[in-house]
Amino acid sequence: MSENNSYKKERDIWNAQALKSFVKAKTDWFNGDDYDSRLHLSFVEHRGKPSFEPVKTIEIGVPMVKAGSDGSGKMGVTALGLCQMISNGVLARRCAAERQNFEKRKAAANGQRVYQQAIWSCIGGTTSKRAKDGKAEFRRFDIIPGQKDGTYALRAQSCEGECNSELGGVTPKKGAEWTQIIVPVDAEYLYALATNTVAVWNAHVAAMEMKKAQAAFTRVQQNASVPAQAPTAQSQVQAPAQAQPKKPEVAYAFYDQRFYGPMGCAISPEAAVACAKKCLAKLSKEKNLVCKKKASENLFDEILNGRANADNTKNLWLTPLPLVHPDNPDSNEDTDVLFVMVYRNVY
Repeated sequence: MSENNSYKKERDIWNAQALKSFVKAKTDWFNGDDYDSRLHLSFVEHRGKPSFEPVKTIEIGVPMVKAGSDGSGKMGVTALGLCQMISNGVLARRCAAERQNFEKRKAAANGQRVYQQAIWSCIGGTTSKRAKDGKAEFRRFDIIPGQKDGTYALRAQSCEGECNSELGGVTPKKGAEWTQIIVPVDAEYLYALATNTVAVWNAHVAAMEMKKAQAAFTRVQQNASVPAQAPTAQSQVQAPAQAQPKKPEVAYAFYDQRFYGPMGCAISPEAAVACAKKCLAKLSKEKNLVCKKKASENLFDEILNGRANADNTKNLWLTPLPLVHPDNPDSNEDTDVLFVMVYRNVY
């Protein structure tokens, strides 16, 4: 959850507001190294109307693909994993279970105060060597059930930290004073955070792939512009000239709704069809899910020829591909969905 200062272009992709607090999701901690990219959640508490003067801020960075921790010893915590849990209903089921457990704890508390437990967490911090003031900081981000059904509370906490030489990272300093900011959100708002994050991350990955292809294209162009040397006896017999790669104009990003999230990226229609087949093969082998043959053929046709009755010169989603269990292939209840986003404006 440490800060990432290598990519400064800021873009707000989501926000939620309360009377005296708000949180924004930003992409300024995405960078060219996907492994070190983070979703930046900026929490602010203010004095309210009319000045809205900030009182305190907490900056949270949730790893996109690098395995983070929830503080209980569980690893593999990522922003993409959270988006999956929000989209497929796992987080909602956790929330419902915690509400029931909370009522049981409250009934057995004999008047003592009890609190809702977090249903998703991510911890991190900044070491003293990287901190501007030379003090280590520990930070924690939690999602807890809200006061009403269908609501959640996003909670950011921070305190002075200390470096753990044995385990690595930053841990809370004993006796340190805690800062906390809470922002309540509806389930629909949280779902918007998930969909926006996945869409922007797919665009980021597609842009990186296109930039790599652009760099390769530029190198070929530069090599072609080097003056030719005088022919020698050995150079009279030359291998056939290699075809120069075309400048990339489009990128295709594949996203599985239920299990995997982002599954692949391609920068040509032909490569996208091959990528789609690999995605379907993986879902069939590992999750026992298949699609109707006509549906997959329609998807391949849209990749190669564009979606009917749509402006295919702009970024757009192709027709979603439903996936079902092979023992019930004609079911109208989709078990999973494979989405394909076409990006034509990613530079």
